[in-house]
Amino acid sequence: MGDSRIEVEYERTLSPDSAAKLRAGVWPQDMDDRWVVCLDEFALQMWRSWTGHCIFRLPARQQGECTVVGPIVVNGDRATYQRSGDEEDIRVVDAMIDRTLDR
Repeated sequence: MGDSRIEVEYERTLSPDSAAKLRAGVWPQDMDDRWVVCLDEFALQMWRSWTGHCIFRLPARQQGECTVVGPIVVNGDRATYQRSGDEEDIRVVDAMIDRTLDR
């Protein structure tokens, strides 16, 4: 992620099982897989698989047994990611988290 960043207010609490699924991540298996999603000890990161650009980064912290992620830090480089706004970024992040948890 470059120097240009936009912060979007967001917070989501993950159960231990959900955090474990996100730590396992989503890794592209073919050309139709457009995102890499992975939680490490510092952040939940979402990368475009074709370009390798980090688009979303959500700082992570432990809260008891749960993991809390947020806010959303969005890649603000318009040449890399042309965003539609905060609501769309939240929708995309939620959809990718939900898709990962449903696997």
